[in-house]
Amino acid sequence: MGYAYGFHLEVRSSGEWLVPEDLADYPVTFPIRRCGCFVDFDHRDYRATLFWGTNSIFPLRPGLPPDRSPRSAFTIYLDSLADGGAEQRLHWAPAEDLMIDLWDQSTFLLRSSVSARYVSLFGDGQQPFPYKELLIAGLPEDDFDRLIGYCRDSWITDAPIDPTHNWQLPRLLQVSPGQYVHVTWRETISSLMGKETASAFKGLARYGPWQDLRVITTWS
Repeated sequence: MGYAYGFHLEVRSSGEWLVPEDLADYPVTFPIRRCGCFVDFDHRDYRATLFWGTNSIFPLRPGLPPDRSPRSAFTIYLDSLADGGAEQRLHWAPAEDLMIDLWDQSTFLLRSSVSARYVSLFGDGQQPFPYKELLIAGLPEDDFDRLIGYCRDSWITDAPIDPTHNWQLPRLLQVSPGQYVHVTWRETISSLMGKETASAFKGLARYGPWQDLRVITTWS
């Protein structure tokens, strides 16, 4: 069985936290897509590491917010479950903590590995991912999936890798150009999230100021 993370929105209105009416009941059957859920993704999806794990950028608070409203569609949904939502592995965060307005400007370094023959395309290790250049150079599709697919094996790092400082690289290119070498590149949070998911988060602004919004996550 596959697992998924769901991101649910609540909005503060007259001192009460409620799910917006247009998100209260999604027209699909799977429960995670209801009761304020505005986006979800598979538990194997690399984007989950932005919120959970040792490299998380937006660490979430465990459990539920202390000031739940019994009238919230999300509260009603949890109360309808036999275990009261205990198996949902709930977390939450004020929308302000996610700094969504900065996702297009905020960048971080990702680290992975490629065959030595492609290393020069990553420049000084602080450039955007060289997608077009790698495509022209013939990088295999499996490597694209591994580097930037939703199950990518790259991880966040604070140390760029400049291949000009790798004294072994010239010999590798001559003797074993297929040997894998570590590289780094820079991505914005929006680019890592993907256009559709980033737009879903940015679209929350239409429900009010960030200080009046909060996100509750489920894992089920």
